[in-house]
Amino acid sequence: VLDYLTSQLEGKSIVQKIIHIEKLEKKDILELENILWKELGTKEDYEKYTKNIFVGGNVAVFIRSIVGIDRKIAVDKFSQFLSDNTLNSQQQEYLKTIINYVCENGDITREVLANEIPFDGFDWLNVFGDKFSSIPKFVDELHLAVVV
Repeated sequence: VLDYLTSQLEGKSIVQKIIHIEKLEKKDILELENILWKELGTKEDYEKYTKNIFVGGNVAVFIRSIVGIDRKIAVDKFSQFLSDNTLNSQQQEYLKTIINYVCENGDITREVLANEIPFDGFDWLNVFGDKFSSIPKFVDELHLAVVV
């Protein structure tokens, strides 16, 4: 898969959408599934390899975990979020942690924020107060780009 991604898919618009955190369409997911499940192996092979990595078996999340995202675009989304919300330095640092997590892992969900390190011990209400609801929206924007 890694060799195929670097040699065959790297310039394809689907991978570029993933890297640029653009919303995928159903046809994009179907094309990725065809490549992974027919050209490079079977759905069973894919599920066997990814079952401990991603819940739900989303092929776009799998690809994003391999190719990553464009950090500049993630920072631009962060900047847009900041322009829409006035945040203190501790809140901004927390959002940077979210971006770093996505860059390293390919995805983030609300469940990750509640249950996984480095987010699980974070005192959201104390740090974000009335801006608490803005964090799940930011996470959803990153996550929903690869979910159809």
